[in-house]
Amino acid sequence: VDDTDADDDLQAFSRVTDVDSLCQPGNVHEVLVDKLAQSALGLQIIKSSPEITGIVIGIDTYGPLRGLAVKKGDRLITLCGIPVLTDTALMDEALMIAWNNKSVCAEFQRPVHFPATIIRTYGK
Repeated sequence: VDDTDADDDLQAFSRVTDVDSLCQPGNVHEVLVDKLAQSALGLQIIKSSPEITGIVIGIDTYGPLRGLAVKKGDRLITLCGIPVLTDTALMDEALMIAWNNKSVCAEFQRPVHFPATIIRTYGK
């Protein structure tokens, strides 16, 4: 059975219409993805400790989230309606639901950046 054209109608889109203005640091934005059931989102996130859980460290080049309003460094807040920051068990549950579903909704928060200059003085 050849299913090479099975995903021709699948779409991934973001509710963010103006990415530059709405995805400002600190803002939360929603991303909706239509994908094949039992397929990955192509999102690499940290889930090792509460302080850094949900931070996006990579987006697969050919995954359904490519080209959307998700960037490396964004933080996954909710996935499939489940808040994922407080408990790794909830994160695992949400990832399993996302794996099995054809439509997935995720909320991300863009990090706030603080520019700083460090001047090193020797001998002090």
